[in-house]
Amino acid sequence: MVTDKVFLKKVLRSLVVSILFRIFVTDKTTKTMSILKFSDGEEFDTSVELQLTLRKDGWYVIGNGLLIPVRDLDEGRKELKRQKDKRNSLRRMNQNLNT
Repeated sequence: MVTDKVFLKKVLRSLVVSILFRIFVTDKTTKTMSILKFSDGEEFDTSVELQLTLRKDGWYVIGNGLLIPVRDLDEGRKELKRQKDKRNSLRRMNQNLNT
């Protein structure tokens, strides 16, 4: 039960940060901020390539502007693969539109 609460807290924090990030930082005419700093001292650079990282409060998939909390290493690997597949699919769609 405790791990579920911790996980839900991480997910909620990630969603709030994502929403605030998109509202206040993302602008097509300016560079998107890529470093997220939290009051607990954690700092994430989302400008890196997609990767898994272990922090003091758990596992995250970070990169390409994303910060996704995951329950464990296995879920992290699945999410990492899903995000990479999604990115490759979008690239293929974009290439097809441009040809």
